[in-house]
Amino acid sequence: MRKRFSLAAVLAVVIGVAGASLAYAGDSADGESTQTIHLVAKTVQETELDLGKEGFGQGDQFVFADDLFRDGKKVGDDGGFCTAVRVGPGESATFQCVVTLSLEKGQITVQGLFTSAGEADQSPFVVAITGGTGAYRTARGEVKVQTDADEERLTVKLVS
Repeated sequence: MRKRFSLAAVLAVVIGVAGASLAYAGDSADGESTQTIHLVAKTVQETELDLGKEGFGQGDQFVFADDLFRDGKKVGDDGGFCTAVRVGPGESATFQCVVTLSLEKGQITVQGLFTSAGEADQSPFVVAITGGTGAYRTARGEVKVQTDADEERLTVKLVS
């Protein structure tokens, strides 16, 4: 269940490089600047919690921790959980995920809903950056998560 649903995973989530490895993307039309960070999240721990009736259903959760890499170098880690909030036909479900990314210069929080058609679904999804600490205390923006094989590619777009 986890590979399709982490944001990590939310979210996994997500920023692994503060400072020198950030890629500056320029100014937007409204005068705001954006930074884009490309990361790879690799799971180090995960647990699925079957809550309520036996078998997959509303309220079930998975909890995870990832290492975050940029250009093959570990730059941080993340941790989070996703809860099934709506279960549809077959293996389809909508999840609410909350993830915190821990980086050298602070933390970034990420949250959002995404829907998956099932375990084989590797469709990308986007969640919101909801805040942060340290260098990211005014963080906002979004994170696109794309699952590939045994890792997730994260595209983090910070707006300031």
